[in-house]
Amino acid sequence: LNDTLPDAPFTLGVVLWQTGRPVEAAAAFRRAIAIRPDYDEAQYMLGTVLRQLGDADAALAAIREAIRLRPASAESHLSLGQLLQQRGDRVGAAAAFDEAKRLNQKKADVQASTFAVGVGRKRLKDGDLTGAIDEFQRAIALASDNFEAHYELAKAFTAAKRLTDARAHL
Repeated sequence: LNDTLPDAPFTLGVVLWQTGRPVEAAAAFRRAIAIRPDYDEAQYMLGTVLRQLGDADAALAAIREAIRLRPASAESHLSLGQLLQQRGDRVGAAAAFDEAKRLNQKKADVQASTFAVGVGRKRLKDGDLTGAIDEFQRAIALASDNFEAHYELAKAFTAAKRLTDARAHL
C-alpha cells in the first residue's frame, strides 16, 4: 500500500530467501535498497543471496557496501572474509576475519560491562560500597565508553567521600 517503506520488500526478501527462492529474494532486497540506499541490512542480505546464487563479484560488492554503511557489523566482515577466502585472497580474508573477531569481542565486552553495572547498582543498593566500586571499575575496564558505568562509579566515589575520583568520572 505504501511503496516508500523499505521494510516491506526487505522482509519479503528474507521470507523468499528462507523458503528457497533466492532470485526473487535478491529482487526484493534490491527494491528495499532502491527505496533506502543506506539500508545496510538489505545490502548484507543481498550479498548473502548473491553469494548463494554464485555471483561472487556482485556479492562482494554488496557486502563491501554493507560494511561501508555499518562498519561495526561483525557479520558483514565475516562474510567478506569468506568471500575473499573463496577467491584465494588469504591476506584480505585474514584481515576481515580478524575484524569480525574484534567486533564480536567488543560486543561481548559491552554486554559484560552492562551486566557489571547492574551488579554494581545492586551492591550499592545493598550497602556494599567497595563491591560496587569494584564492579563499576570492571565495567569501565570492559568498555571505557560506558557512560553509565562512569556515572555510577562517580556516585559510588561520592558516597565514599572520594570526590576527586568522582569528578574524574563525571
